[in-house]
Amino acid sequence: MQSLERAFHILGILSAHPEGISFSDVATLSGLPQGTVGRLLAALEKVDAAERIGKGYRIGDGVVALGRGVSFERQLKVTTRPFLS
Repeated sequence: MQSLERAFHILGILSAHPEGISFSDVATLSGLPQGTVGRLLAALEKVDAAERIGKGYRIGDGVVALGRGVSFERQLKVTTRPFLS
């Protein structure tokens, strides 16, 4: 379960940097050891959840495809929730 939580943490970091983010920055922001980040990014790449661009990473097409399955109403609710609290 810990690996899944860490992988989602890394996906959150990648989603905050749509233009891409370097491996070292992912490791720094995650607070995880570089070896762990490397293994998790490799696993995320394997399932198309992350992709390597140059020397960095960004959200992969697999995550984008999953997002397409979410209704507009739900997307709007998630997007506006922080502003309505």
